[in-house]
Amino acid sequence: MLDLANIAISIVKKSVHCYFEEKDVDYLLAQCIYDDIPIIGLENADWVNSVSIINEHYQFFRLSEATFIVYGKLTVRETLEDDEYNDVEKNITISCKLNNSDIMFTSVHLSQTSGNVFATQNETSERVKFYRDAIKCLYEVFVEYDNNDTSFVYDPDAFNQLFETDAYFVNIDQMFWFMCTECVHPDDTEKLDVFRNIDIEKRLQTNECKIQFEVRIKNKKKGYKWIEMVIILFPNSVYKLDKIFYLMRDIDDKKRMELENKVNARKDPLTDVLNRRYSEAMIKVAIRENEGISALAIVDIDNFKKINDTFGHMSGDDVLKKIVNKINTCIENRDVIGRLGGDEFILFVRNRNSVDEIYEIMENIIKETRMKHEEYNTSMDIHISVGVATFENNDMEFENLYKASDEALYEVKNSNKNAFVLKRI
Repeated sequence: MLDLANIAISIVKKSVHCYFEEKDVDYLLAQCIYDDIPIIGLENADWVNSVSIINEHYQFFRLSEATFIVYGKLTVRETLEDDEYNDVEKNITISCKLNNSDIMFTSVHLSQTSGNVFATQNETSERVKFYRDAIKCLYEVFVEYDNNDTSFVYDPDAFNQLFETDAYFVNIDQMFWFMCTECVHPDDTEKLDVFRNIDIEKRLQTNECKIQFEVRIKNKKKGYKWIEMVIILFPNSVYKLDKIFYLMRDIDDKKRMELENKVNARKDPLTDVLNRRYSEAMIKVAIRENEGISALAIVDIDNFKKINDTFGHMSGDDVLKKIVNKINTCIENRDVIGRLGGDEFILFVRNRNSVDEIYEIMENIIKETRMKHEEYNTSMDIHISVGVATFENNDMEFENLYKASDEALYEVKNSNKNAFVLKRI
């Protein structure tokens, strides 16, 4: 029995090594007694990375004089890029039969208990081809960038038609330099700043791998036209950046119609406070209806660009929302808060009993919005500057009030920041 066990295990072991390490499935199939025996979990050996068996253990169980089972538990290592690897636990159970003096397989059952599925070239190619074909029906420009060898592929004719140019690029840096300096509206170039390592790392970890935004590019007839850009990040099995797809299409007609339809929109989509247009309209009404001492304040987050540069734009957006939430805890429902744009907000404190009361509100806002933001062993103090103008009649012009509060903000920003200056009109 000992010789039979050793021989059976040896045959199974060699079959398993041929299958995983040499991608020779035919050797294993050649050991089968019939062509139509039950085979479960055995696939085409089409994985692309190097695979090796680093640990294995086999057991032999005799069922009768001529039948027996060999059970194997394996650790199969798939070697990935950058010296990373994927360890997969496999179980294999092979039923065997003595056929004259030969040992033949009568069933093969292979299963996986842990680890990621091996990367296969066929599966990847079919999936990417499907994505490409579908995407090309929706977008005029399709750019693929491979982060492993920094190569990129695009259709120059499609790009040149969309951007009205005859440029040609040999790398992705040339393309984005051209877009930022020659094509994109200056107010929109910051939207292209989405490739900071810290932002990419966060997106890969949180599976927020789709970035979508709209920019204006130069157009001979209209001056500028709107295009949509979608950036899709593809991580590998160890959450490192593998590939990037850049998708672009002309949405000018749709965008212009959308802007016309949104003339009366009220909310800022990021912070959920009133947008600039509607908040200013609300404040003008409140000025006309003023019955006490009121104030207009302009709020600016100190060193906001440094926050974005240090922690990334995703964290910058979180800071904006936190600041708004803190301000809301310091004011009442009758007050008005809106976003002017970027890191600036407008606040109207309505119908208080005294200037001292407004002064106290502003002190509280400054105090509540002081916070510390920490990420990746780096911390930064977050605080704001506020320019305030108070008045107590109802014939005040919004423009004059805004100018006074803006001048007050200027004084704060040019001193120590992290404070407010209040002017009485």
